[in-house]
Amino acid sequence: MGIKRSISSGILNNSETVFEEEGFLNGAIFTGGSVDGKVTFYDSADSDIVDALEIGFVSQDVPFFNFAVHCTEGIYAQVENDADYMVLFSKSI
Repeated sequence: MGIKRSISSGILNNSETVFEEEGFLNGAIFTGGSVDGKVTFYDSADSDIVDALEIGFVSQDVPFFNFAVHCTEGIYAQVENDADYMVLFSKSI
């Protein structure tokens, strides 16, 4: 399985589905928000993350996530305590 080049989500600030299919979380950047702000990324196509696998996070203390992580369902970003962020992702080919 190969990957295509990264696609940027642009700057986001809400909990939301970033990507709705199999692919890769290629990275994320914490771009602003509160000192306690955090964004956690899950392998999920929607907000039902009860049994979803946590695949990464960014925060004020950890502003960059620069690993390629395979996701089978998609990427859901859950924002805590006011955070702005950008996600880089790619589709599986």
